[in-house]
Amino acid sequence: MLTRTRPLVEVAVDSVAAAVMAAALGADRLELCQDLEVGGTTPSLGLIGAVRERVAIPVVVMIRPRAGDFVYGPDEFRVMEADIRHATLAGANGLVVGPLAADGGIDQEGLKRLVATAGPV
Repeated sequence: MLTRTRPLVEVAVDSVAAAVMAAALGADRLELCQDLEVGGTTPSLGLIGAVRERVAIPVVVMIRPRAGDFVYGPDEFRVMEADIRHATLAGANGLVVGPLAADGGIDQEGLKRLVATAGPV
């Protein structure tokens, strides 16, 4: 069994240059987003592909259709499901999701739906 001697380092990045720099400086994993200034949104397919071409470490992709809260409607869930399928095909090693209910708790049904779409990723 492999024992880690240091914590896993995940770095949130929003560009190819930032991804390459983080990997070169020792990041173990990248969280790829766009619009970090608003907490992150789903990156473009072009960005996902370009980062996957340039770094060898795992890349997890944020799935968030817009800035603001994390309470999503039916149309936004359809967008997130499509984004999950596309990100997976583009080489994402994992996905970052976080749907919330209006009361601030986890949207259990929405989360199940996104996890089912993600499959083994």
